[in-house]
Amino acid sequence: MSRPKNDRAIDLGSPLLNDIADAFLKSATIGVTKAAAEDTYYAVKRGSVSSQDFEYTLKNMCKEGAYYGTVAGVFVTTEYGLESVRGRRDWFLLYSLKLLCSSNTSIGHNAHISSYMLILNL
Repeated sequence: MSRPKNDRAIDLGSPLLNDIADAFLKSATIGVTKAAAEDTYYAVKRGSVSSQDFEYTLKNMCKEGAYYGTVAGVFVTTEYGLESVRGRRDWFLLYSLKLLCSSNTSIGHNAHISSYMLILNL
């Protein structure tokens, strides 16, 4: 069984930890960017920006980054575990993971289900 070769920004010494950290960082970046873009849009639409808006945007960016990164970390960890148990990587593995992670995400955070599905689309 061979895993795809990717360039990593950090090396934690284990392929699983490297994959988790890489997925978390990439997905958290997507969540932070999404939150910043949404809050900037609403601030421009209202026509005013205050320090409270800035604090809210910063908190929202951190929250969304943590949500996106956690979902990606769970996905990668589950994929790694199922791949090692089944001994192969195929379409059944990926679709069962999408189902598992999307159902867990919808239970935990109903407001942004559609945006989390972007991460899970392979």
